Amino acid sequence: MEDALHNTKTEKNVVLLLPREGFIITLLCMTVVLVTMNTAMFNLALSDLSHEYNLPSSIVSLTVTGYSIMFAISSITYSRLSDLVPLNRLFGISLVLTGGASVGAMLSNHFWVLLTARIVQAAGAGAALSLSIVLLARYIPQVRRGKSMTFIMSSVSLGFGLGPVIGGFVVQYLGWKYLFAITSSLLCIAPLLMYFIPKESMSKRSFDVMGALTLSAGTAGLLLFFTNYHPVALLIGISGIIVFTLHIRRAKHPFVLPSLLANRTYLMLALTGVLAYLCNFATLFCCRKCY
Repeated sequence: MEDALHNTKTEKNVVLLLPREGFIITLLCMTVVLVTMNTAMFNLALSDLSHEYNLPSSIVSLTVTGYSIMFAISSITYSRLSDLVPLNRLFGISLVLTGGASVGAMLSNHFWVLLTARIVQAAGAGAALSLSIVLLARYIPQVRRGKSMTFIMSSVSLGFGLGPVIGGFVVQYLGWKYLFAITSSLLCIAPLLMYFIPKESMSKRSFDVMGALTLSAGTAGLLLFFTNYHPVALLIGISGIIVFTLHIRRAKHPFVLPSLLANRTYLMLALTGVLAYLCNFATLFCCRKCY
């Protein structure tokens, strides 16, 4: 609420707050494209990983499952942290995590090191889209906000389109490790975003750790069940979601506002997004199996 009031008061001076608006939006678009490509192109390397490490596909697929779980958790967490931590710092942390983990994965010689690097990658990559939307909503006036949002969402589509094409070329002609060289370029974008995004003075308020943990457990459990069909994972997922729903109704500063769960428009948009991602990933997996 305080952020919203601050933005309303400074709406006329937003150009002063974001002096290089076009340049920052360009950097955000590049970041979103690279992160989305990283999500889409690694599926094409699973067969190569299975042969190189002599592991079954059920184990190798953890590089995708683990990434997806951590990506979902981090995306929600960064959105909440944006009310507590300055955006330029969050962008710096997230991009350094993603780029640094990419370098580590490229140099790794063991599968479990690679898997760990992928999960650390996702811990940073989940911030790209969510923080970009927060930044645009916080600093771009309404007359230009729709156009800016269009650039960001178009970057998501571009990343999903380029991912299989570039990923297939790199895997076939250079080797799967060079996929991480592409994502490591985020290390060059991180200092630019940290420098050009306005410095913020955030109000001190508590972070709903219980809400974050229960939502993370619920999300992870459900994703693991849909991937490996373990009944224990389903039990953890359902229990986590139930405890989370009950908790946010009592928390003073809930991790997710309960009013969102009662907003039909928000729920329909969320469902549309989930279905879109399901179609994207189903297509990628079908293509990989055919290949």
